[in-house]
This record gives sequence, structure tokens and C-alpha cells, in this order.
Amino acid sequence: MVDLHGPSVTMEGLDALVATTETSAGADLVNQERVKRGLKSLTIIKIDVLNGSVGVAPTDMTQLREWKLSSSWIRSMEKAAIAPSE
Repeated sequence: MVDLHGPSVTMEGLDALVATTETSAGADLVNQERVKRGLKSLTIIKIDVLNGSVGVAPTDMTQLREWKLSSSWIRSMEKAAIAPSE
């Protein structure tokens, strides 16, 4: 990724940004950059990290990293689903 903030710092039609506890600092940086560029700051909507075990909360950071639903996790599951059997 070349641009740390992504397109959210240049797009005028945005109103909000969804962030988790893990990513809320990045959302704050996005807002700072938007203001520097003359754009309105976004409403930051904070949500809990989603996991694949509905109703089960992780008990520590290791479990959180293993369970959290992320694009990396989705890609790994897709890769495993199409990998040839050995």
C-alpha cells in the first residue's frame, strides 16, 4: 500500500468511517488528514471485532488474533478451500 490513509482522505462524499478498537487510531489519523486537506472530518463508528464463533468472546489477545474475522482470514480460508488434497 503506497498511501497510508487510502482513498478516504480525498473522497468528498463520505460521512462515516467504521473502525474497531484496533483500528480506531488509524481512523483518527484519517480525520486529521482530511481536515488538513480541507475536507470535513468523518463520524467514526466503533464496532467490536467480529469473529467466526458467534456468541463466544476471545479471552486474550492471542485468541483475538486467531479468531477475528479479517480479510487475511477470509483469504486463507479461500486458499485452503481451493488447495489440492494431498
